[in-house]
Amino acid sequence: MTLFNRLLLIIFGIGLIPIIPTGGFLFYYQSVARENILTLHQSLSGMAGVAAASHLEALVKEVSWLSASAGKDGKELVASALGRQGRFALAAVLDGRGRELHKDGTFQARRLFGELDFSGNPLFASASASGKPAFGNFELVYDLPVCHLFYPLDGGRWFFAAVDLRELFSVLARQRIGSGGGVFLADSSGGLFGPPGGLPPVDPDALKDLFSGESRHSDSIAGRGGRYVGAFSPVPGFDLMVVTLQAGHDAFRGINLITSLIVFFLLAISTVFYFSALLLSRRLIGPVGELMAGAARVTGQNFKQPVDESTGIREFSELLKAFNAMMREVDRYQEMQVEKVLEEKQKTDLLISLLHDAMILCDMRGELVYANSRARSLLGLGSAGGENEETRRRISGIVKLRATAGEVISLETPGGETRWFRVNIQTLSPRKQKPAIFILLRDVTAERQLQAMKDDFFHSVAHDLRAPLLSMQGHIRLLEKALSGDADKSGRLSEIKSSSSRIFELLENILDISRMESGSLKLEKEAVPAAGLAESAAGRFRHLFEEKKVRFAVSVPEGLELRGDRKMLERLLENLLSNALKFTPEGGEVSLSASSVPGGAELAVTDTGPGVPAGEVESIFEKYGRVKGTDKPGFGLGLAIVKRIAGLHGGDIRAAAGPGGSFRVFLPSQ
Repeated sequence: MTLFNRLLLIIFGIGLIPIIPTGGFLFYYQSVARENILTLHQSLSGMAGVAAASHLEALVKEVSWLSASAGKDGKELVASALGRQGRFALAAVLDGRGRELHKDGTFQARRLFGELDFSGNPLFASASASGKPAFGNFELVYDLPVCHLFYPLDGGRWFFAAVDLRELFSVLARQRIGSGGGVFLADSSGGLFGPPGGLPPVDPDALKDLFSGESRHSDSIAGRGGRYVGAFSPVPGFDLMVVTLQAGHDAFRGINLITSLIVFFLLAISTVFYFSALLLSRRLIGPVGELMAGAARVTGQNFKQPVDESTGIREFSELLKAFNAMMREVDRYQEMQVEKVLEEKQKTDLLISLLHDAMILCDMRGELVYANSRARSLLGLGSAGGENEETRRRISGIVKLRATAGEVISLETPGGETRWFRVNIQTLSPRKQKPAIFILLRDVTAERQLQAMKDDFFHSVAHDLRAPLLSMQGHIRLLEKALSGDADKSGRLSEIKSSSSRIFELLENILDISRMESGSLKLEKEAVPAAGLAESAAGRFRHLFEEKKVRFAVSVPEGLELRGDRKMLERLLENLLSNALKFTPEGGEVSLSASSVPGGAELAVTDTGPGVPAGEVESIFEKYGRVKGTDKPGFGLGLAIVKRIAGLHGGDIRAAAGPGGSFRVFLPSQ
């Protein structure tokens, strides 16, 4: 949905808010007005019923003199009744079974009624059973409305009269309701009585249903030509109903007219408000459209084209002016930022060009993204580019070498020279760009050469010192025998012997590492029983553990065999046990165990010493590497020799960080 349509709906919806309660009021008004019309009909029928009852009761009173006519014959009674009451069209005296004894009246009435016999008449039967006067059987006699009156006489006789009801119908006819409604009489079966041509075409069954229902009024009485509105009231003492009837369209003409006027008025208001909302929305959407177009240009980095500030609404004009001012400021700021970025880039390029380290930035596949001049020289690339598949393979090769060889790798330069580099690889994962790999290569060839020279120097010194040191140890043993009785001199001689042993051990370690690194050390692999190997190595340390009061336990299963050089494996275990003895405090525990694992066997030495800090787990296996802050004697070569012995056998060693030393050596079975 567009912004224009939304604005139009919002403004038009606000305008419709007062119309909703107006519609509710209109619905309420219709309901109340309809109820008032039905109440009016009910009131009119009640008043007409009272008038009809009074009129009929007056007739009964007028013939009450008949009760004092005992002994008079029928002819005399009929003549007296016709003389007293001019509303009798016919008068007669009947026997107890309702058959005529004597009658008289107008010619039309005598001709219509003929011989009177009411023996089967329901009204007469009801009067005979009750012994009281009865009115009923309303009918038209030559356009003359009449009803039957039965009055009891002496001797079981009955007086009958056809009563003229024109006066009563005249009174009822004057009660007009609307333009076509009126008041009518009806019996309980739904039959209407009144002047011919003046009765509404109402369905008698509909009136009968109304009479038998709970409500005395209805706005949906069925009839020919439409629905009727009406109400009824029974005439007390008579089988007669007074009914008010009015055509529905006539009864609700006023309500429908007012409703139509209100609906027309509401539609007119809605139409006017719609077009007003349409015009207002168009005026509002113009400046908003300008703002949207300007925002789209800003998104496209176009700050030169301003928005049109001429609108008919002052607030929008101010907003558009502020937007143009913002665009100019952003344009100026962007130019400043671009200049600043270019300046910073020049500085960064200068600093990177002065670095002696090679910097490479590539994607996850090894495709080159950036390389400084040192890296391009190392990769054999010119300053103008020249990246190809060979370059990608060389970069991927550097990553693989770093994963297999460690932090220091050797690379062959385009000139054929082999140089050593310390590799630092970081994976960059920016949120809005693809991941990349940053590679930093620091040339450590000079350091490696210096270390090689230092190792050669130590190797030469150690080799030259070994012969005189062996001779010195021989003379020390001769002096021990000669001074066996002198405790003071023997103690000093023991210190000299211990110091020479430490120097000899250092020389042996230096020579062993030199042989291992040069590749001159050859292994003589064989099947070595793990139990015998452990017992041989442990035997040299048991008395040392006992002197230090350290509990020492060996747990090696029988039948477990190791594949390797026996002397080198003994040296491995001795170095591990020596390290555990050095760092385990008095009263502690040291254990040596072996177990079979998938692909080979595992040797484990654990102790209750201070353990290895988490950040030094790898550095303790380097040459001259020691735990920081320790005051224990040593040269940092024991664990380095253990790692190299394990590596020569195709295995590895792991140390656990935290309190308590734990070293596990894996040796493959092949």
